Amino acid sequence: MMEQLAARLQGEGRTPHIIPLGASVPLGAMGFVSAVPELAAQTEFQFDAIFVCSSSGGTQAGLAAGLQLFLPETKLIGISPDDDSASIQSTVSRILLGVGEKLGVEFETSVEVLDAYTGPGYGIESPEGRAAFELAARTEGLVLDPVYTAKAMAGMLDQIGKGRFRDDARILFWHTGGQLALFHR
Repeated sequence: MMEQLAARLQGEGRTPHIIPLGASVPLGAMGFVSAVPELAAQTEFQFDAIFVCSSSGGTQAGLAAGLQLFLPETKLIGISPDDDSASIQSTVSRILLGVGEKLGVEFETSVEVLDAYTGPGYGIESPEGRAAFELAARTEGLVLDPVYTAKAMAGMLDQIGKGRFRDDARILFWHTGGQLALFHR
């Protein structure tokens, strides 16, 4: 539909710009590249790992590039709320290559995406996500959305609970928004 509308507008002499899903193209990912030094400037320490919800790939690609440039010791872990890890990894790697072309930098394109937390599927709340949603709200006043960031939080909590990190590890949850999904009923 976007392509058809853009073609019609071009035929009328206008200049439409199509923004793909999640703005998940190299240009869209650039904001997250620059968010990493901003994060570093706002904290007095380096994180051991950052967890992020990863679906259309732009956020994870931008953060991966930024971390490689500014905080290379920090591990980035994407949590899929919907698709299989291989699909998202491929998308993130492609976007990361494009970010590298824009910046004139060659990035490592191997990224980690966990897909064990998707629950019943795309846009559908999971029991683990619901539990993470309630825990974050009750203990931190942190509002997640039920189908994306809640699943990512559930994944992060599970990975920590399984002992993946040292007890004194510094872990950051990168909140990607989505609160509008709270009003889906």
